[in-house]
Amino acid sequence: MDRRKFLKGISLGLLSLSGCSRVGRATAAGETAAGVPPGEPRDTFAKPQASGKPRVVLVTSQDWKGSPEESSLRRGLAAGMEALAGASAADAWRQFFRPDENIAVKVNCIAGPSLSSSPALVRALVGELTAAGHPPARIWIYDRTSAELEEAGFELSRDSGGIKCLGTDEVGYDREVTVTGDVGTWFSLIISQWADAIVNVPIAKDHDLSGISGALKNHFGSISNPNKLHYPDLSAAIADVAAAAPIAGKQRLVVYDLLRVCYDGGPAYKPATTKAYGAILLSTDPVAADTVVVSILDELRAGEGLPSLWKRESNPSHLSIAADATHSLGCADRSKIYVERVKV
Repeated sequence: MDRRKFLKGISLGLLSLSGCSRVGRATAAGETAAGVPPGEPRDTFAKPQASGKPRVVLVTSQDWKGSPEESSLRRGLAAGMEALAGASAADAWRQFFRPDENIAVKVNCIAGPSLSSSPALVRALVGELTAAGHPPARIWIYDRTSAELEEAGFELSRDSGGIKCLGTDEVGYDREVTVTGDVGTWFSLIISQWADAIVNVPIAKDHDLSGISGALKNHFGSISNPNKLHYPDLSAAIADVAAAAPIAGKQRLVVYDLLRVCYDGGPAYKPATTKAYGAILLSTDPVAADTVVVSILDELRAGEGLPSLWKRESNPSHLSIAADATHSLGCADRSKIYVERVKV
């Protein structure tokens, strides 16, 4: 299927795919059990190029512990990108993304407005990208469904000439299965066919099965069958999905939302254990980002007399799997990760 046919397959006359050279596939998702279909060829793991010592930039502001303004968040993002890239903010964004590339922004909206990626932060992110010269029509904010995006406070947009904000349910999933490791799944067409690059915007929250629902697990919202991957080995499945070519081959940046964090009782919103933290974290390494966030959640847990996430049966063991030689997605050794702290 060429770009024109792919365009026609998207409801409501959505965006033009000019500049997207990949061949499209049909929009319907397969509906079979998780795991590797018999005889299905295995895709090669996409291994991001190593970039020296793992680094994350933690940006904090006292102004972010209430309802942060978009302008303040933009200043924080600019400062964080300057620290991460060692360049001016505009040049930093250009180092990561060419103006002819389509950028998919993966948010997390499943827990509703009280524990989802902040719309203000995402607007600030998009504002920084466009200020650096990125065409609005080449930016798409997405999650599983448009209804979840809207419930979380995002304004839906089907503007073919501007920024899109729509769920995969309006576009569809690959018909052909992608097999990585022991996982077979169907990816959102937004990332498999439209996007050249991905910005991952997870929220920091405890998860009762995986220890943390963060950057790596956020892409369970990019596939058609996440419910079938939680058993029997969720940790391995998280790493396998994150290592698949549509994600590992395209993800350039993690912009972690730590404006509010849930340190216990997640992944659903739990008011008693959701705390205003007033920070964002930036990294090119999703494993390092998750590892640092686990340490942040553990600090909050210790303050409440709760055990470390690592001491629970539902611990974040997927981090070490994602960091192993097979997956090579980043660094899970906290002692080897450099954290640069920036206050704005």
